[in-house]
Amino acid sequence: MARVRLAGPGEGPAVESLAAAALGMDTGVDAPGSFAAAIDQIGGRLPLSHGSGCALVACADNAPDEVIGLAYVCPPIQLIDAYVDMVPACSSG
Repeated sequence: MARVRLAGPGEGPAVESLAAAALGMDTGVDAPGSFAAAIDQIGGRLPLSHGSGCALVACADNAPDEVIGLAYVCPPIQLIDAYVDMVPACSSG
């Protein structure tokens, strides 16, 4: 069984490696990039231009500190941009 939770500081390289694999990129990069650095600094709730996005990780019950899966959750930017004038709360950022 696996549990899903918000990524935490210190998990940046593992999260970035899974993201790279999902995008078909090289996962053997020596130095962590900006995605890993952001997660290591502030965790999985990442500020975006329209609210925040979340990096959710899956961990096995028997290894709760080992990241085995990744999902992104973020605002639908095109939808927000299309209707931002209809919702005053969204236009303030």
